[in-house]
Amino acid sequence: MSLEPGKPNNLEEHFEYALSLEKEALEAYLGSLPNADSEKLKGFLDVRHAADHYFKDAFTHLHPEPDSKAEGPEKEVQGTRIAHFEVIREMGRGGMSRIYAARDTRLNREVALKVIELSEVQNYKEFVREARTVASLDHENICAVYSTGFTDEDTGYIEMPLYRGKTVRKLMETERLPVKSVVSIMKQAATGLAAAHAAGIVHRDIKPDNLFVEESGRVRILDFGVARMEASVMTTAAGILKGTVPYMSPELFTNPPAGPAADIWALGVTAFEMCQGSQPFTGRGIGDIMTSILYDEPAFTDDTPVQLKSVISRCLQKQPENRFAHARGLVAAMDEHVTTENRTSDLSRNLLFWGILALLLLVLLLIRTLW
Repeated sequence: MSLEPGKPNNLEEHFEYALSLEKEALEAYLGSLPNADSEKLKGFLDVRHAADHYFKDAFTHLHPEPDSKAEGPEKEVQGTRIAHFEVIREMGRGGMSRIYAARDTRLNREVALKVIELSEVQNYKEFVREARTVASLDHENICAVYSTGFTDEDTGYIEMPLYRGKTVRKLMETERLPVKSVVSIMKQAATGLAAAHAAGIVHRDIKPDNLFVEESGRVRILDFGVARMEASVMTTAAGILKGTVPYMSPELFTNPPAGPAADIWALGVTAFEMCQGSQPFTGRGIGDIMTSILYDEPAFTDDTPVQLKSVISRCLQKQPENRFAHARGLVAAMDEHVTTENRTSDLSRNLLFWGILALLLLVLLLIRTLW
């Protein structure tokens, strides 16, 4: 970028300055820059404006105003039959799906049933391919898939186990998670991602809502197939993938589609949120959040352990090649953190033990001397 007195001196300053200009002034300003700089800045501005309009339209489409006459979800669906499943209650909704607790009437067991509107999916083959791919991920840290099927020409379903526990989002609503829990969740999620990436599968929507902690402490990654299908169809002319914006990596705004590095970034954002109780990149709207993701550095509090801060910071590097090369590397880093933490804890206990012992010996010596 050109350096002129009184003018922006770097890309971020150029970008912020350009956002403040009206159309004619902006065109004149872009025309005053060297061609390469002007084209680069135009690209960022196009992404910003496209995102503002796209996400506003997408939100309206995916979250229409509720019908005031409609009954509550549990009253409305309880007892409803979907294929050979009997709905017990609704547990949640997404942009193109709903999830129910249901009873499989054939096997007489309770399951989680994800019902997906296929009008948004390109075709049945895509749904079947994605569902089969995800079902092949037999891993303890990934939500299992029992079966898939169709109820009609517009609706498909995925049958999954009904796990007992809470999402990380729910856990964070009640307390700031202790470091030990953050490390455990992060390591288990990274282990699940490593298995998925090895199979050529990228999640694309890692966030606290999609990490489920069972009552036993085991972490399960949810919504692999649905996240892939939603991302594949929610693409604008500008090439922006639909995702949960605060967890989207910088490259997704300029060079989609998502790769494994985008999952590592999203897990880093989630880990930061678990540690700090807030997201690392914020703003008043979508555009501000995008700008923060592109330019800001996360600010940790002083009570964050140095090694954990280092691991999370590496996950949040702006350039994908500067993050962990693969999720296995992140798992190894978390193992090292646990090992270091245990060594520190053992050393502290040993120092305390020998300190108390030395004090007792000193007291006994004094008593003997006085006696």
